[in-house]
Amino acid sequence: TEMKQAMDVSDVRVRFYPGDREISAESFFKVPDAKIKTSTNIMRFDMWVLPFMNVYGILGETKADVTLDFFVGGSGNISIGDPVASGIKLKVCGLDTPANADCRAGVQGSIDAVNNLSGNGILISGVNTSYSAPTVGFGTTFAAGVHDFFGMYDINYTETDMGFTKHPASSLIQSTRIGWNGSVSIWSGQIWVGAMYQDSEQDVVVPFYQAGKFDDGELRAMEAVINISPEEKLNYVVGGTWAIFKDFEVLAEYGGFADRRQFMFQATLRF
Repeated sequence: TEMKQAMDVSDVRVRFYPGDREISAESFFKVPDAKIKTSTNIMRFDMWVLPFMNVYGILGETKADVTLDFFVGGSGNISIGDPVASGIKLKVCGLDTPANADCRAGVQGSIDAVNNLSGNGILISGVNTSYSAPTVGFGTTFAAGVHDFFGMYDINYTETDMGFTKHPASSLIQSTRIGWNGSVSIWSGQIWVGAMYQDSEQDVVVPFYQAGKFDDGELRAMEAVINISPEEKLNYVVGGTWAIFKDFEVLAEYGGFADRRQFMFQATLRF
């Protein structure tokens, strides 16, 4: 499954190391634009437990490419308890960049903060963060039909453990489809239209290198933790299957709405 969509930002926090402390950063760290492109490859193991009910498990891998614009500015000290940041210089780093490196790859700006982050600030655009992580989940499908026509409702839940966040990315997807089952010439299969609703959220981590010291003399690493969810949760879908052989079929489905686009391809072999 390939999906590209704009995202809403619901929370921004700053995490410091050593110490693993987090503070709210919404007063000085804004994210005006966030987009994500995901590619998910899964294996699905299913079984019909009733004539109208199918249950299945999901095991796979999700690759994501997140692009962010963010603004650093505003007022107030960066406080992590008693120590207060002073004379900090922020630079955006890649996820795998050593803490002591001159991590300027992909950076279009930086900001110096003396005692606090104030003034006009700076907009840093086009910051890219990518990850690949395992995905697991489960779901169920309810289906019914009359003659050559059918309707179905599917719900599934998945989690993707990215490793560098406290909580896995979670996704609850509900979809409904109505369609026709039949054959024309050498083609035999199904065609349908429907709608999909995706309720998901995840944390995106943007690491920084900071070249200043705190009041307690510590030189700390720093990263922003940004919570994002889909801007558009609902979209239409249109798709179909082709039963090439008795036990083997392929499926293709396209969907979208506003800035959201998705494409799914599936091959099914039944024993």
